Amino acid sequence: MKLLIVTSKLKEQIEFGKAIRRAVLDALEHTRCEVDVQLLTDAREIEIGDKSGCIILVATGGTERAVAKIMEALRCPIMLWSLPHYNSLPSALEVYSKFKHLPIKLFYSDININSFEEVKRFIKICNSLKKLKNFRLGCIGCTSEWILTSNRKELEEFGVHVVEIDLKELIDEIKRTRLSEDVFEIVKGFRIDVSDEDLRISLKTYIALKNIVLRYNLSAITVKCFDLLKHGITPCLGLSLLNDEGIVAGCEGDLQAVLTMIIVYLISERPCWMANLCRFDKDTNTITLAHCTIPTAMIEKSRSRLISHMESNIGVAIDGFLENRDVTLVRLGCGKMVIASGRILRSSMGERYLCRTQVEVALNGDVEQLISNALGNHHILVYGDLKSELIDFCKFKEIEPIVIE
Repeated sequence: MKLLIVTSKLKEQIEFGKAIRRAVLDALEHTRCEVDVQLLTDAREIEIGDKSGCIILVATGGTERAVAKIMEALRCPIMLWSLPHYNSLPSALEVYSKFKHLPIKLFYSDININSFEEVKRFIKICNSLKKLKNFRLGCIGCTSEWILTSNRKELEEFGVHVVEIDLKELIDEIKRTRLSEDVFEIVKGFRIDVSDEDLRISLKTYIALKNIVLRYNLSAITVKCFDLLKHGITPCLGLSLLNDEGIVAGCEGDLQAVLTMIIVYLISERPCWMANLCRFDKDTNTITLAHCTIPTAMIEKSRSRLISHMESNIGVAIDGFLENRDVTLVRLGCGKMVIASGRILRSSMGERYLCRTQVEVALNGDVEQLISNALGNHHILVYGDLKSELIDFCKFKEIEPIVIE
Protein backbone atom coordinates (compact mmCIF):
# COMPACT_ATOMS: atom_id res chain seq x y z
CA MET A 1 0.00 0.00 0.00
CA LYS A 2 1.18 3.52 -0.78
CA LEU A 3 1.88 6.18 1.83
CA LEU A 4 1.94 9.51 -0.01
CA ILE A 5 3.55 12.47 1.76
CA VAL A 6 2.18 15.65 0.21
CA THR A 7 3.89 19.02 0.68
CA SER A 8 3.52 22.45 -0.90
CA LYS A 9 6.00 23.66 -3.52
CA LEU A 10 7.66 26.23 -1.27
CA LYS A 11 11.32 25.34 -0.85
CA GLU A 12 11.27 25.41 2.95
CA GLN A 13 8.19 23.20 3.07
CA ILE A 14 9.68 20.75 0.56
CA GLU A 15 12.63 20.41 2.94
CA PHE A 16 10.19 19.82 5.79
CA GLY A 17 8.48 17.15 3.67
CA LYS A 18 11.84 15.42 3.22
CA ALA A 19 12.32 15.46 6.99
CA ILE A 20 8.86 13.95 7.42
CA ARG A 21 9.76 11.21 4.94
CA ARG A 22 12.90 10.38 6.93
CA ALA A 23 10.84 10.24 10.13
CA VAL A 24 8.33 7.91 8.48
CA LEU A 25 11.05 5.59 7.19
CA ASP A 26 12.71 5.55 10.61
CA ALA A 27 9.42 4.62 12.31
CA LEU A 28 8.80 1.91 9.72
CA GLU A 29 12.05 0.20 10.67
CA HIS A 30 10.53 -0.48 14.12
CA THR A 31 7.11 -1.71 12.95
CA ARG A 32 5.73 -4.59 10.93
CA CYS A 33 4.08 -2.28 8.48
CA GLU A 34 4.71 -2.63 4.74
CA VAL A 35 4.04 0.59 2.83
CA ASP A 36 5.59 2.22 -0.22
CA VAL A 37 6.53 5.79 0.78
CA GLN A 38 6.46 8.55 -1.84
CA LEU A 39 7.04 12.30 -1.38
CA LEU A 40 5.26 14.58 -3.86
CA THR A 41 4.12 18.16 -4.40
CA ASP A 42 1.81 17.60 -7.37
CA ALA A 43 -0.93 15.05 -8.02
CA ARG A 44 0.61 14.32 -11.42
CA GLU A 45 3.63 12.80 -9.68
CA ILE A 46 1.61 9.94 -8.21
CA GLU A 47 2.21 6.40 -9.46
CA ILE A 48 -1.18 4.69 -9.30
CA GLY A 49 -0.94 0.98 -8.57
CA ASP A 50 -3.01 -1.09 -6.18
CA LYS A 51 -6.29 0.71 -5.46
CA SER A 52 -7.28 -1.27 -2.36
CA GLY A 53 -6.45 1.78 -0.22
CA CYS A 54 -4.02 4.65 0.26
CA ILE A 55 -2.55 6.70 3.14
CA ILE A 56 -2.15 10.41 2.35
CA LEU A 57 0.02 12.23 4.87
CA VAL A 58 -0.59 15.98 4.64
CA ALA A 59 2.84 17.36 5.55
CA THR A 60 2.14 21.08 5.14
CA GLY A 61 -0.51 23.67 4.38
CA GLY A 62 -1.18 24.76 0.82
CA THR A 63 -1.72 21.17 -0.30
CA GLU A 64 -5.51 21.09 -0.49
CA ARG A 65 -5.88 20.99 -4.28
CA ALA A 66 -3.08 18.45 -4.75
CA VAL A 67 -4.61 16.14 -2.15
CA ALA A 68 -8.08 16.57 -3.69
CA LYS A 69 -6.78 15.60 -7.14
CA ILE A 70 -5.06 12.53 -5.68
CA MET A 71 -8.27 11.43 -4.03
CA GLU A 72 -10.25 11.91 -7.23
CA ALA A 73 -7.67 9.84 -9.14
CA LEU A 74 -7.60 6.99 -6.61
CA ARG A 75 -11.29 6.58 -5.69
CA CYS A 76 -10.48 4.07 -2.94
CA PRO A 77 -10.47 4.02 0.88
CA ILE A 78 -8.23 6.84 2.12
CA MET A 79 -6.56 7.45 5.46
CA LEU A 80 -5.97 11.22 5.56
CA TRP A 81 -3.15 11.72 8.04
CA SER A 82 -2.67 15.21 9.50
CA LEU A 83 0.18 16.43 11.71
CA PRO A 84 0.39 19.08 14.46
CA HIS A 85 2.84 21.18 12.33
CA TYR A 86 2.98 23.53 9.36
CA ASN A 87 -0.79 23.94 8.94
CA SER A 88 -1.20 20.26 8.17
CA LEU A 89 -4.47 19.92 10.07
CA PRO A 90 -6.14 22.99 8.51
CA SER A 91 -5.37 21.67 5.03
CA ALA A 92 -6.57 18.17 5.93
CA LEU A 93 -9.82 19.52 7.37
CA GLU A 94 -10.53 21.48 4.19
CA VAL A 95 -10.11 18.32 2.10
CA TYR A 96 -12.01 16.12 4.56
CA SER A 97 -14.98 18.50 4.58
CA LYS A 98 -15.14 18.32 0.79
CA PHE A 99 -14.81 14.53 0.52
CA LYS A 100 -16.28 13.14 3.76
CA HIS A 101 -19.05 11.47 1.73
CA LEU A 102 -16.35 9.21 0.27
CA PRO A 103 -14.57 6.34 2.10
CA ILE A 104 -12.13 8.55 3.98
CA LYS A 105 -10.80 8.41 7.54
CA LEU A 106 -9.26 11.50 9.15
CA PHE A 107 -6.31 10.64 11.40
CA TYR A 108 -4.45 13.19 13.53
CA SER A 109 -1.10 12.28 15.09
CA ASP A 110 2.56 13.08 15.07
CA ILE A 111 4.85 10.46 13.55
CA ASN A 112 5.82 7.75 16.02
CA ILE A 113 5.66 3.99 16.42
CA ASN A 114 2.20 4.17 18.05
CA SER A 115 0.75 6.07 15.11
CA PHE A 116 1.66 3.17 12.86
CA GLU A 117 -0.66 0.92 14.85
CA GLU A 118 -3.47 2.97 13.33
CA VAL A 119 -1.85 2.61 9.90
CA LYS A 120 -1.70 -1.17 10.32
CA ARG A 121 -5.38 -1.23 11.33
CA PHE A 122 -6.27 0.74 8.20
CA ILE A 123 -4.26 -1.63 5.99
CA LYS A 124 -5.95 -4.66 7.59
CA ILE A 125 -9.42 -3.24 6.87
CA CYS A 126 -8.50 -2.42 3.26
CA ASN A 127 -7.11 -5.94 2.81
CA SER A 128 -10.35 -7.34 4.25
CA LEU A 129 -12.39 -5.40 1.70
CA LYS A 130 -10.14 -6.68 -1.07
CA LYS A 131 -10.32 -10.32 0.08
CA LEU A 132 -14.12 -10.17 0.33
CA LYS A 133 -14.30 -9.73 -3.43
CA ASN A 134 -12.74 -13.17 -3.93
CA PHE A 135 -14.79 -15.08 -1.36
CA ARG A 136 -16.73 -18.13 -2.49
CA LEU A 137 -19.45 -19.21 -0.06
CA GLY A 138 -20.87 -22.69 -0.46
CA CYS A 139 -24.52 -22.94 0.58
CA ILE A 140 -25.37 -26.62 1.04
CA GLY A 141 -29.10 -27.28 0.86
CA CYS A 142 -30.21 -23.60 0.70
CA THR A 143 -31.49 -21.47 3.62
CA SER A 144 -33.60 -22.92 6.45
CA GLU A 145 -37.29 -22.01 6.28
CA TRP A 146 -37.26 -20.04 9.55
CA ILE A 147 -34.45 -17.71 8.46
CA LEU A 148 -36.33 -14.67 7.12
CA THR A 149 -33.45 -12.18 6.85
CA SER A 150 -31.13 -13.89 4.34
CA ASN A 151 -30.52 -11.75 1.27
CA ARG A 152 -28.28 -13.19 -1.41
CA LYS A 153 -28.19 -9.89 -3.30
CA GLU A 154 -26.43 -8.18 -0.38
CA LEU A 155 -23.65 -10.79 -0.47
CA GLU A 156 -23.20 -10.24 -4.20
CA GLU A 157 -22.88 -6.48 -3.56
CA PHE A 158 -19.95 -7.31 -1.27
CA GLY A 159 -18.41 -9.41 -4.03
CA VAL A 160 -19.11 -12.72 -2.27
CA HIS A 161 -20.07 -15.43 -4.76
CA VAL A 162 -22.65 -17.92 -3.45
CA VAL A 163 -22.21 -21.48 -4.76
CA GLU A 164 -25.35 -23.61 -4.39
CA ILE A 165 -24.67 -27.26 -3.51
CA ASP A 166 -27.28 -30.00 -3.20
CA LEU A 167 -27.59 -31.52 0.25
CA LYS A 168 -27.46 -34.99 -1.32
CA GLU A 169 -23.90 -34.33 -2.41
CA LEU A 170 -22.86 -33.87 1.21
CA ILE A 171 -24.75 -36.99 2.33
CA ASP A 172 -23.12 -39.08 -0.44
CA GLU A 173 -19.71 -37.67 0.49
CA ILE A 174 -20.24 -38.65 4.13
CA LYS A 175 -21.20 -42.20 3.13
CA ARG A 176 -18.04 -42.77 1.11
CA THR A 177 -15.69 -41.09 3.61
CA ARG A 178 -13.28 -43.37 5.46
CA LEU A 179 -11.63 -42.28 8.70
CA SER A 180 -8.01 -42.79 9.71
CA GLU A 181 -7.40 -43.33 13.40
CA ASP A 182 -5.36 -40.13 13.74
CA VAL A 183 -8.54 -38.09 13.07
CA PHE A 184 -9.70 -38.92 16.60
CA GLU A 185 -6.77 -36.85 17.94
CA ILE A 186 -8.86 -33.78 17.03
CA VAL A 187 -11.28 -34.43 19.89
CA LYS A 188 -8.63 -35.41 22.41
CA GLY A 189 -9.07 -33.44 25.64
CA PHE A 190 -12.87 -33.21 25.47
CA ARG A 191 -15.13 -35.00 27.89
CA ILE A 192 -17.05 -37.25 25.49
CA ASP A 193 -20.70 -38.00 26.31
CA VAL A 194 -21.72 -39.48 22.95
CA SER A 195 -21.44 -42.93 21.43
CA ASP A 196 -18.42 -44.01 19.37
CA GLU A 197 -20.67 -44.35 16.32
CA ASP A 198 -22.06 -40.81 16.67
CA LEU A 199 -18.54 -39.49 17.02
CA ARG A 200 -17.41 -41.38 13.91
CA ILE A 201 -20.31 -39.99 11.85
CA SER A 202 -19.55 -36.44 13.04
CA LEU A 203 -15.88 -36.76 12.13
CA LYS A 204 -16.82 -38.21 8.74
CA THR A 205 -19.10 -35.20 8.26
CA TYR A 206 -16.17 -32.90 9.04
CA ILE A 207 -13.98 -34.65 6.44
CA ALA A 208 -16.82 -34.61 3.90
CA LEU A 209 -17.40 -30.88 4.40
CA LYS A 210 -13.70 -30.26 3.96
CA ASN A 211 -13.68 -32.29 0.73
CA ILE A 212 -16.55 -30.19 -0.63
CA VAL A 213 -14.69 -27.01 0.31
CA LEU A 214 -11.70 -28.23 -1.73
CA ARG A 215 -13.86 -29.46 -4.63
CA TYR A 216 -15.57 -26.09 -5.12
CA ASN A 217 -12.62 -23.91 -4.03
CA LEU A 218 -14.67 -22.38 -1.22
CA SER A 219 -13.58 -19.84 1.39
CA ALA A 220 -16.69 -20.30 3.54
CA ILE A 221 -19.61 -22.69 3.91
CA THR A 222 -23.09 -22.88 5.41
CA VAL A 223 -25.41 -25.87 5.71
CA LYS A 224 -29.17 -26.35 5.96
CA CYS A 225 -28.28 -28.53 8.92
CA PHE A 226 -31.69 -29.58 10.24
CA ASP A 227 -32.38 -31.48 7.00
CA LEU A 228 -29.49 -33.77 7.96
CA LEU A 229 -31.14 -34.88 11.21
CA LYS A 230 -33.39 -37.43 9.50
CA HIS A 231 -30.20 -39.10 8.27
CA GLY A 232 -28.84 -39.24 11.82
CA ILE A 233 -26.26 -36.56 11.08
CA THR A 234 -25.41 -33.31 12.88
CA PRO A 235 -22.70 -31.11 11.30
CA CYS A 236 -22.04 -29.09 14.48
CA LEU A 237 -18.59 -30.54 15.21
CA GLY A 238 -17.56 -30.33 11.55
CA LEU A 239 -18.52 -26.66 11.30
CA SER A 240 -16.63 -25.95 14.52
CA LEU A 241 -13.45 -27.60 13.24
CA LEU A 242 -13.63 -25.80 9.88
CA ASN A 243 -13.77 -22.45 11.70
CA ASP A 244 -10.67 -23.50 13.64
CA GLU A 245 -8.88 -23.91 10.31
CA GLY A 246 -9.88 -20.52 8.88
CA ILE A 247 -12.75 -21.83 6.75
CA VAL A 248 -15.68 -19.70 7.89
CA ALA A 249 -18.58 -22.08 8.58
CA GLY A 250 -22.11 -21.28 9.73
CA CYS A 251 -25.43 -22.95 10.43
CA GLU A 252 -28.90 -23.09 8.91
CA GLY A 253 -28.00 -21.52 5.57
CA ASP A 254 -28.16 -18.05 7.16
CA LEU A 255 -26.32 -16.06 4.50
CA GLN A 256 -26.33 -12.70 6.34
CA ALA A 257 -24.96 -14.27 9.51
CA VAL A 258 -22.19 -16.03 7.57
CA LEU A 259 -21.35 -12.80 5.74
CA THR A 260 -20.99 -11.17 9.18
CA MET A 261 -18.73 -14.05 10.25
CA ILE A 262 -16.57 -13.59 7.14
CA ILE A 263 -16.10 -9.86 7.84
CA VAL A 264 -15.32 -10.44 11.52
CA TYR A 265 -12.87 -13.22 10.66
CA LEU A 266 -11.04 -11.12 8.04
CA ILE A 267 -10.68 -8.15 10.39
CA SER A 268 -9.85 -10.07 13.59
CA GLU A 269 -7.91 -12.93 11.94
CA ARG A 270 -9.38 -15.35 14.48
CA PRO A 271 -12.42 -17.66 14.69
CA CYS A 272 -15.80 -16.30 15.72
CA TRP A 273 -19.05 -17.90 16.87
CA MET A 274 -22.57 -17.70 15.41
CA ALA A 275 -25.17 -17.96 18.17
CA ASN A 276 -28.85 -17.52 18.92
CA LEU A 277 -29.72 -14.52 21.07
CA CYS A 278 -31.95 -16.47 23.47
CA ARG A 279 -32.57 -14.16 26.44
CA PHE A 280 -32.01 -10.65 27.69
CA ASP A 281 -32.37 -9.13 31.13
CA LYS A 282 -33.00 -5.39 31.48
CA ASP A 283 -32.18 -5.36 35.19
CA THR A 284 -28.73 -6.92 34.83
CA ASN A 285 -28.15 -5.58 31.28
CA THR A 286 -27.14 -9.05 30.10
CA ILE A 287 -27.90 -11.32 27.18
CA THR A 288 -27.68 -15.09 26.86
CA LEU A 289 -26.33 -16.63 23.65
CA ALA A 290 -26.47 -20.32 22.75
CA HIS A 291 -25.55 -22.59 19.82
CA CYS A 292 -23.87 -25.93 19.21
CA THR A 293 -21.00 -25.02 16.84
CA ILE A 294 -18.48 -23.03 18.90
CA PRO A 295 -14.97 -23.22 17.35
CA THR A 296 -12.77 -25.35 19.58
CA ALA A 297 -10.10 -22.63 19.37
CA MET A 298 -12.40 -20.39 21.45
CA ILE A 299 -12.93 -22.80 24.36
CA GLU A 300 -11.06 -24.71 27.03
CA LYS A 301 -11.32 -28.32 25.87
CA SER A 302 -10.61 -29.77 29.31
CA ARG A 303 -13.70 -27.96 30.66
CA SER A 304 -15.88 -28.66 27.63
CA ARG A 305 -17.69 -31.74 26.37
CA LEU A 306 -19.12 -33.37 23.29
CA ILE A 307 -22.82 -34.02 23.79
CA SER A 308 -25.88 -34.73 21.67
CA HIS A 309 -27.60 -32.01 19.61
CA MET A 310 -30.18 -30.16 21.73
CA GLU A 311 -33.34 -30.21 19.58
CA SER A 312 -32.92 -33.77 18.29
CA ASN A 313 -30.87 -35.40 21.06
CA ILE A 314 -28.82 -37.19 18.37
CA GLY A 315 -25.33 -36.83 16.92
CA VAL A 316 -22.62 -34.60 18.35
CA ALA A 317 -22.71 -30.97 19.47
CA ILE A 318 -20.33 -28.95 21.66
CA ASP A 319 -20.90 -27.71 25.19
CA GLY A 320 -18.05 -25.22 25.26
CA PHE A 321 -16.49 -23.40 28.20
CA LEU A 322 -15.44 -19.87 27.21
CA GLU A 323 -13.06 -17.56 29.02
CA ASN A 324 -14.41 -14.56 30.95
CA ARG A 325 -13.06 -12.08 28.42
CA ASP A 326 -14.07 -8.91 26.61
CA VAL A 327 -16.02 -9.63 23.44
CA THR A 328 -17.61 -7.88 20.48
CA LEU A 329 -21.05 -8.80 19.14
CA VAL A 330 -21.84 -8.08 15.49
CA ARG A 331 -24.70 -8.50 13.04
CA LEU A 332 -24.91 -7.23 9.47
CA GLY A 333 -28.01 -6.80 7.32
CA CYS A 334 -29.97 -4.37 5.12
CA GLY A 335 -26.99 -2.04 4.70
CA LYS A 336 -26.52 -1.73 8.47
CA MET A 337 -24.24 -3.26 11.07
CA VAL A 338 -25.10 -3.57 14.77
CA ILE A 339 -21.98 -3.48 16.95
CA ALA A 340 -21.95 -4.09 20.70
CA SER A 341 -19.22 -4.80 23.22
CA GLY A 342 -19.33 -6.60 26.54
CA ARG A 343 -17.74 -9.20 28.75
CA ILE A 344 -18.49 -12.87 29.26
CA LEU A 345 -19.75 -13.50 32.80
CA ARG A 346 -20.21 -17.26 32.61
CA SER A 347 -20.58 -20.12 30.16
CA SER A 348 -21.38 -23.83 29.96
CA MET A 349 -24.44 -23.33 32.18
CA GLY A 350 -25.91 -26.75 31.28
CA GLU A 351 -29.48 -25.60 30.75
CA ARG A 352 -31.58 -28.33 29.16
CA TYR A 353 -33.67 -26.19 26.81
CA LEU A 354 -30.91 -24.07 25.27
CA CYS A 355 -28.39 -25.08 22.60
CA ARG A 356 -25.35 -26.77 24.08
CA THR A 357 -22.80 -23.94 24.30
CA GLN A 358 -24.35 -21.27 26.52
CA VAL A 359 -22.84 -17.89 27.33
CA GLU A 360 -24.03 -14.97 29.45
CA VAL A 361 -22.62 -11.60 28.40
CA ALA A 362 -22.76 -8.33 30.33
CA LEU A 363 -23.14 -5.56 27.73
CA ASN A 364 -21.31 -2.25 27.93
CA GLY A 365 -24.22 -0.61 26.10
CA ASP A 366 -27.97 -0.70 26.68
CA VAL A 367 -29.44 -4.18 26.17
CA GLU A 368 -32.82 -2.76 25.10
CA GLN A 369 -31.07 -0.77 22.39
CA LEU A 370 -29.47 -3.98 21.11
CA ILE A 371 -32.82 -5.77 20.99
CA SER A 372 -34.68 -2.88 19.33
CA ASN A 373 -31.99 -2.61 16.62
CA ALA A 374 -31.61 -6.36 16.01
CA LEU A 375 -31.05 -7.31 12.36
CA GLY A 376 -31.85 -10.99 12.90
CA ASN A 377 -31.60 -13.75 15.46
CA HIS A 378 -28.04 -14.94 14.86
CA HIS A 379 -25.32 -12.72 16.30
CA ILE A 380 -21.58 -13.17 15.91
CA LEU A 381 -19.34 -13.18 18.98
CA VAL A 382 -15.57 -12.70 18.80
CA TYR A 383 -12.98 -12.21 21.54
CA GLY A 384 -11.58 -8.68 21.91
CA ASP A 385 -12.79 -5.16 21.14
CA LEU A 386 -13.25 -4.71 17.37
CA LYS A 387 -15.54 -1.70 17.59
CA SER A 388 -13.14 0.83 16.00
CA GLU A 389 -12.18 -1.50 13.17
CA LEU A 390 -15.79 -2.37 12.40
CA ILE A 391 -16.86 1.29 12.39
CA ASP A 392 -14.08 2.05 9.90
CA PHE A 393 -15.09 -0.96 7.81
CA CYS A 394 -18.64 0.38 7.69
CA LYS A 395 -17.44 3.80 6.59
CA PHE A 396 -15.31 2.41 3.77
CA LYS A 397 -18.14 0.09 2.62
CA GLU A 398 -20.92 2.70 3.02
CA ILE A 399 -22.73 0.70 5.71
CA GLU A 400 -24.60 2.39 8.54
CA PRO A 401 -22.97 1.41 11.86
CA ILE A 402 -25.36 1.08 14.81
CA VAL A 403 -23.15 1.16 17.89
CA ILE A 404 -24.90 0.02 21.06
CA GLU A 405 -23.93 2.45 23.84
